[in-house]
Amino acid sequence: MSEFSRKLDYHDGEAVLKIYRRAFPSARAYVIKQIDAWKFSEEHNPDFEQCIKKAALESYNHLSMGGVAISGSVLIRRLAVLATVIQGGIDDLIHAKAAPERERPVIGEAVVSLGELKRTVEIRE
Repeated sequence: MSEFSRKLDYHDGEAVLKIYRRAFPSARAYVIKQIDAWKFSEEHNPDFEQCIKKAALESYNHLSMGGVAISGSVLIRRLAVLATVIQGGIDDLIHAKAAPERERPVIGEAVVSLGELKRTVEIRE
């Protein structure tokens, strides 16, 4: 079982892929935005392997794993696992639909009149 996991989520209405430590799912997460997903796709970027390697190293450091002294082979294994987790979620991220629009709360009402016609409208956030 991997110590890293991924989750498709939404941030400001945009689909994102969150990479996090399985032991601490609510703590820090490394995020890849949908608009950047093409960089990790073999079909769209001939240099995609370098992008995945860079993202694996960045996420490793971002998830507070970089300050621990470990052997080179353990580091390489962890980076390979992170690269696999990232690459496994890219297709889901590329094909993710837009976030469902949330119901905005009503913050007031207004009465609009045009001649004899009057309408009450809700003002939303």
